[in-house]
Amino acid sequence: MALKIYGASDDLVEIEGHFSEKIDCYKKDVLITVGWPEASVGKNSQGVFVVMRYAPSWVKSGVWTAEISPFDEDVEIPWTITVGLGGRGYSAEVFIDCPDDVPVKFKKL
Repeated sequence: MALKIYGASDDLVEIEGHFSEKIDCYKKDVLITVGWPEASVGKNSQGVFVVMRYAPSWVKSGVWTAEISPFDEDVEIPWTITVGLGGRGYSAEVFIDCPDDVPVKFKKL
């Protein structure tokens, strides 16, 4: 099952899929880790970081942005990732086509 990550209103990030969470994050960015960053670099360390940010200074209005990055140099992002516009029209929506056993963690920044 794919993970779906998006912002709602100005204070909530939602994750849906094999891991589901509503993260209250008023005036905070959220770092979501999908995969195994603690494994050694190479094949065993696979995954992606997603940072969700509301209304950054470079955007003219109150929209959610998504920043996607690998864990480190030479670390694969082994799944297809699609980014689109969410249903309400103000949030980037990230879809990660990963297996159900992939760990997902988050923290407010």
